[in-house]
Amino acid sequence: MQNVILIAPNPTQTWATVTYALLEEPINGRILVKDLFGRVVTTERMNGSQGQVVIDTRSLSKGVYVVECTSGPEVLRSERLIVQ
Repeated sequence: MQNVILIAPNPTQTWATVTYALLEEPINGRILVKDLFGRVVTTERMNGSQGQVVIDTRSLSKGVYVVECTSGPEVLRSERLIVQ
């Protein structure tokens, strides 16, 4: 098994729901949205090893972003998000 994150809708224009299922409880778990330069543009807290977080993408420029689930300094899983 592995850590899983699903992003829907993707591509998106206004919001995206990130659904996550992790193998273990994250330490200071966060969902980071980064631009292609690696700059963090949005951060949301994760509560527990499973759940959902809604990300408002209306303030983001059109383009490709990376969504990362982190536990402390460790990246558990990442997926691409396209904002139109």
